[in-house]
Amino acid sequence: MAKSYEGICQLCGKWEILTVDHIPQKSLYPKTYRSTITKFNTIKACSDCNNGASEDDELFKIIVGNIAHTSWNGKLWESTQSS
Repeated sequence: MAKSYEGICQLCGKWEILTVDHIPQKSLYPKTYRSTITKFNTIKACSDCNNGASEDDELFKIIVGNIAHTSWNGKLWESTQSS
């Protein structure tokens, strides 16, 4: 379970219990590629902001998946089809 603590959410500015939010979301990368990344960019966000952005994250993944030119483009395309 992820550690959580009180502080100011970097997305909404409220004093809340904070969690770690990945920017961009980890699901943008295929699982096989994620294991090669040692550190993802993260911010401190409240659970509402962290979980509430999931629809926007999925939309972003679909857009990027359709135009991406990466070595894992095929896997990203497959992932967007299930979104």
